[in-house]
Amino acid sequence: MKKISILSILLLILLTTEIQAKERWKSLKHISQYPVSAFNLQEGIEYLDVRQYAVNEKNKLKRKSYKSVLSLYRTPLTSFDSKIVKKFHKLTPNISSKSNIVIHDIQSDGVGCHYLYNGFTIDDQGKILRMNMVEDIIGFLGEIDTPAELQAVLWLNNKKSGDLYRKTSKGYEAIIEYEDNGYCKKFKYKATVNKKGEITQYKLLKSKALKHEECIHISWNPCDEN
Repeated sequence: MKKISILSILLLILLTTEIQAKERWKSLKHISQYPVSAFNLQEGIEYLDVRQYAVNEKNKLKRKSYKSVLSLYRTPLTSFDSKIVKKFHKLTPNISSKSNIVIHDIQSDGVGCHYLYNGFTIDDQGKILRMNMVEDIIGFLGEIDTPAELQAVLWLNNKKSGDLYRKTSKGYEAIIEYEDNGYCKKFKYKATVNKKGEITQYKLLKSKALKHEECIHISWNPCDEN
């Protein structure tokens, strides 16, 4: 009987550990379906609000109004001093050309809805911070260790909503499937996200052409309703 080298044994142990570290695939909810308790804010941050602003193709604001699309907190906004709340509501977005939180939502008729997002936080000292970079907002979620936070990472990086996920020793893997009626195709991607909230891999697994009758085209512009 041949002796198994120490290196071979170590490689086998590492491979076995990696396989055991991966869970079975589970269903992901839409980000809006997760409760506040499914997210863990960084220590010292009491409130985080991500706001959506309609912009044109040159990232110029169409209007001053905004829509709060993700509000996370340890302390409800109503519990803060009224002056802080008033100032928080009146904050204007940073629309610098360096901002990387611009999501282009291509609708079923090929119309592109362009949105710019900013994050606003209130810390335990009542200090307010405004952010227009993906990594800054994700940083306030701390270690990415819940399915809700995984979905937030995908969304903030302008990826489609994940359908399935499984936890690994380094973070998460997610399966993303969606139909794009503009291209009349169905796509399936696999995303790998580490504990820092970085997408380390985004790989196309499969694309399939849809039948003509499966492609839905609309004549109205859905962007006007947001």
